[in-house]
Amino acid sequence: IPLEALGLEIDLKNQTLKALPISPTETYLTIL
Repeated sequence: IPLEALGLEIDLKNQTLKALPISPTETYLTIL
């Protein structure tokens, strides 16, 4: 599943994941 489908955007420069439509906590739990 592409990360975009989970509402995520990868910041390759900072090597971080940004939550687009939902909170970072909810995104983190979704990934797990």
